[in-house]
Amino acid sequence: MGVEKKNRSEILYRLAADLFVKSKGDEDLSSKIDRLRDGIKKEIESENTIFGKFRELVESFEGIIPEEKQRYNAAVKALSTTSKLSRQEIVKAVNNQLEELKTLEKGLVPALAGWRDEFKEMKAKSLEIRDEISKLRKKIGRLESEEKGILNDMVAREKEMEPVEKSVGELFTEMGAEITDIKKKIEEFTFEGAASQPIPPRASIHKSDIPGEEKGGGKQKNEIRESSAPQDTEWEKACPMCGGRLSFHVKDEMWLCYTCAYEESKKG
Repeated sequence: MGVEKKNRSEILYRLAADLFVKSKGDEDLSSKIDRLRDGIKKEIESENTIFGKFRELVESFEGIIPEEKQRYNAAVKALSTTSKLSRQEIVKAVNNQLEELKTLEKGLVPALAGWRDEFKEMKAKSLEIRDEISKLRKKIGRLESEEKGILNDMVAREKEMEPVEKSVGELFTEMGAEITDIKKKIEEFTFEGAASQPIPPRASIHKSDIPGEEKGGGKQKNEIRESSAPQDTEWEKACPMCGGRLSFHVKDEMWLCYTCAYEESKKG
């Protein structure tokens, strides 16, 4: 009998423990509770117990005696007759079943406290994660502050460098324009195949500057000088202003003296 009761207790323990196991599949809590209830009834409401016999009598009278009070009185009288028990003994037996239920509860519930240990571990893990989140938030706040400082520095640096960049660009543009202008003037004022370099003007010689001993031969020297003077060509001729040489610019159709800067149109 003791072995049988022990086996029933182990079954109840497994049924109760199953309530605290995470559900798998479609099985819900109500079905687990129903199995535990059936197991407890088998333990404390067996046919061999007074409580079990009394409850069986009450249920059997339901179809015969509709009124509940009369039904309970009839069950007490019937149990007193069959078991030779007084009303007080029946009440005491039912009360004993209540105490047995409490004892059974005390035996099952503490053994099921393992889920609380699991709960404590989960709570500790939660606190650990919360602490880590707090640290990350502080780090994020610090990083955001650093980022804000960098962005402000970027804006200030950009404002500082924009005029510098603009000035450097303008400098190179100005110098490039100057060089380009010089190049254009070279191309405009000169041309390939120019006849010769500018000839300096002839110095004016007055008769008073000629020594006396050379005056006699002045006519001969003038003739030599006149005969050695350059002849006018299609591209060069004498400058009427300084006596230098005028060079003809085909592009502009102009005569230009490189000595005195005298200009003369082709028609002139």
